Amino acid sequence: MSEVVYDPLERYQKEFEQKFFQVADNTFQRLEEQSGVDRNANIALCLKIKKLEADKENIKSKTTFFRGLRIVLVVFIFILVGIGFVSYEEQQRITYLHLLVGLGIVGLCSIVFAAINPRIKNLDSRIRSLEATIEGLKKKAWEQMKPLNDLYTWDLTTSMIQQVVPKLEFDRFVHQGRLKELIDDYGLADLPETQSVLTTQSGEINDNPFVVAQILSQEWGTETYYGTKVITWRVAVRTGDGDVVYVTRSQTLTASVSAPIPIYPIHNCLIYGNDAAPKLSFMRVPSEHSGDKDGFFDNLNKKRDMRRLTKFSQNLKDESQYTLMSNKEFELLFETTNRTNEQEYRLLFTPLAQKQMLSLINDCKVGFGDDFSFRKQSKINVITAKHMDGMSLDTSPSKFYDYDIERAEATFKRFNCTYFKSLYFAFAPLLAIPLYQQMKPLRKIYVPYEKQSSNWELESLVNYYGDRRFKGRDIETQSILKAQMSERQGRDGLVSITAHGFYTEERLTMVPMLGGDGNMHQVPVYWKEYLPTSNTSSIMVREYEDNEFADGNQAVADEFCDVLSSFSCDNVLSRRNILSGIIR
Repeated sequence: MSEVVYDPLERYQKEFEQKFFQVADNTFQRLEEQSGVDRNANIALCLKIKKLEADKENIKSKTTFFRGLRIVLVVFIFILVGIGFVSYEEQQRITYLHLLVGLGIVGLCSIVFAAINPRIKNLDSRIRSLEATIEGLKKKAWEQMKPLNDLYTWDLTTSMIQQVVPKLEFDRFVHQGRLKELIDDYGLADLPETQSVLTTQSGEINDNPFVVAQILSQEWGTETYYGTKVITWRVAVRTGDGDVVYVTRSQTLTASVSAPIPIYPIHNCLIYGNDAAPKLSFMRVPSEHSGDKDGFFDNLNKKRDMRRLTKFSQNLKDESQYTLMSNKEFELLFETTNRTNEQEYRLLFTPLAQKQMLSLINDCKVGFGDDFSFRKQSKINVITAKHMDGMSLDTSPSKFYDYDIERAEATFKRFNCTYFKSLYFAFAPLLAIPLYQQMKPLRKIYVPYEKQSSNWELESLVNYYGDRRFKGRDIETQSILKAQMSERQGRDGLVSITAHGFYTEERLTMVPMLGGDGNMHQVPVYWKEYLPTSNTSSIMVREYEDNEFADGNQAVADEFCDVLSSFSCDNVLSRRNILSGIIR
């Protein structure tokens, strides 16, 4: 197998996809064998659970039928009672009709109380009995599967990917050295206070560092508020007899006010550092011409945009040095009129790189097609894609927990194959550039910081816990959590968490509006102004080596709580190789 991933689309289709599936299958079989779970016993138990659940659903359907029938009969009883009262009011005496109505009421009541209610009670009792039996069997099934569930780890998915894609290595967590390398050596800007890391994974490909991150952002949207005011006025109206009368008319005036409101979108991105073409910056977005589009109007639009690019290239009056390359299709589909260095651009996008990039862009069957944006800022490359936004970066072991071994196996393979495909095609635009794979960094990771968690990892940790614990009472909106190690003693550290959010103040705006009476009226509109506020709290973290700590290790959690004996600590959270306790 070649150590360089030439033609990433073809390699995935012909090699990587099937190989990863086989690795995932082998990994699950290895874990199952290591756990000692009796597959046949679990399958037999789960079949029994499924049969009982089917029986329960069948009984529930019967219960629903009888409950509905009871409602219908009760409605008929009320109708008969109504008929009896109406008839008596009209005739003021009891007739044969009343006797028939009475017999009908008695009969229907007998059916409801003597037949239907006992049947419903019996069915409800059978349902409760089945639920208790099912719960007991599920508990037994969970006990059967516990040895397998305990073997899942946070880095299981990434370890499988490393076996498939050459020269791709993942860190167990985003350590301080990795982030420092990207910032100091490649110029990555740290996240502002309006962004927080939800989930993150880092590593290197051919020694070049990368970080995949799910980022929560605070942005501004617009909300419209409405207010009304009813106005009345009198007008003179001449009647048909020639008389003049005054009538009152009314109108409801409706006004609106638009005001900013914070919104919190979530985006996934791949950040990659490479020394190649350090003076080059550009930004490209998905093209409307990509894919299998060959209709009359499609070709017309392509020719129009090609003329636009040609005209832009020939313009010598602006500061742009943009010059069209000979591959017009590449220039059209990978449009980068904002590129800053033509020489380095051509060095990066050789004819082979152009060909491989076009294969990715025009693909409609294997991967995700042209759904990606590619931004290069000197040595930093950022890939965002629509398929990544729907991708879960969380590889928590709990995703694979199940009491049913067959379902657990299907979930394990489905999640990991989907994860691999999504991540691979995030890397694909970078793999399509041969120079990126040929270029190795001049500097290595800062080894002294390797075992210490970075701020991104800490933010990921506290976001995993949730922002409700940290935002305090003043913040009414969702909050952006920023983490900073404020004090460290050995492997224990005090982390300062600042939650940035907003509180609201009610405002009143009087909107002038012209009424039907010809006068201007002030319509009151109440709206909310969002004002920034923040809350700071702390957590204490202890970092464990891989062989010291496993998720769910209660002894480790108890030991850690001893460290927090001088604080009010009501919970302990573990993630990867970090254990944290909330300090009130």
